[in-house]
Amino acid sequence: TMQAGKPVNTMDTSAPTLSLPQCEGALYAEQQGAYSGSGYQAVNGFVYTDPKDTQGNFHHLVDENVVGFPTAAKAEAFVQSVPDKWKPCAGQAITITSDGDTFGWTLAQIVSDPPKIALSRTQEGAKGWACQHAMSAANNVVIDVVACDYKLNDQASQIVDKVVEKINKA
Repeated sequence: TMQAGKPVNTMDTSAPTLSLPQCEGALYAEQQGAYSGSGYQAVNGFVYTDPKDTQGNFHHLVDENVVGFPTAAKAEAFVQSVPDKWKPCAGQAITITSDGDTFGWTLAQIVSDPPKIALSRTQEGAKGWACQHAMSAANNVVIDVVACDYKLNDQASQIVDKVVEKINKA
């Protein structure tokens, strides 16, 4: 029942306030701060959600993006630089303030299976609401996905694998 929202064709510059600002790129896909200076040329994607429940919440959300680089080497170099940027965030508790509301999250450890990297987080007091941010490179493209779900297991990583497979077949 998930449906695509508006297309994503620019990097996001409107991140919420974080207790650990350096973790913005670890938490969110297509963040301008995370890609600044990387040489990326374009971003394309969609945010998919299911209809909101009676409390106004989504049960599933996927922010799926591909980021184009001028060469395969630049895309791969970007992904190889990510673990060092995400390591200070792994295992940390963080607060996120957006639109006047503050939420606590606990970040897991990084799962790295070169050239793929993933980091999960669980929202405190949210009955299991969790998100996973996964990233990999294929050809000159970085696949950058965040998936959130009440029964999260490895959805962002699985989506990244499927996109990589499609790019490699093209």
